[in-house]
Amino acid sequence: MNKITNDEFADYVAACQNGMYSFAFALLKHEADAQDAVSEAIVKAFEHKHKLREREKFKSWIMEILMNVIRAMIRKQNKLLVVPDVEALETSIISEKNYDNLWDAVMNLEAKFRMVVILYYFESFSTMEISEIIKVPEGTVRSRLARARNKLKSLIEL
Repeated sequence: MNKITNDEFADYVAACQNGMYSFAFALLKHEADAQDAVSEAIVKAFEHKHKLREREKFKSWIMEILMNVIRAMIRKQNKLLVVPDVEALETSIISEKNYDNLWDAVMNLEAKFRMVVILYYFESFSTMEISEIIKVPEGTVRSRLARARNKLKSLIEL
């Protein structure tokens, strides 16, 4: 692949920056931390843009970098992962009444399940892309999604 130009890099970042921020905020739960994580990920991606092999995988590639930055921040600050911001949920597909129930259920998921739910349902990544981002086998991602769906179903039915 030809090297990605600075202008192309800026265009790609602009296209996924909001999603990056939403993801970082969902995991870090602090605006400043989320902004720092996104900024650091963008800088790291720019420094290593020559390593990007396929342009169509830019979003997965930069999200993987962001995930590594977030992991490092959490280790450094010894913080717990938390759930996504309410605005991240797609309210257009669920009724207002069920929204609160779903949100409460998502809040009660373990971090490893919340992470795959966010990436799959809210960021529209494939299970293969999620496996690359969080560095677990694709089967593990599918298993976590299935377990998360079952947990959400049982929590909502209570």
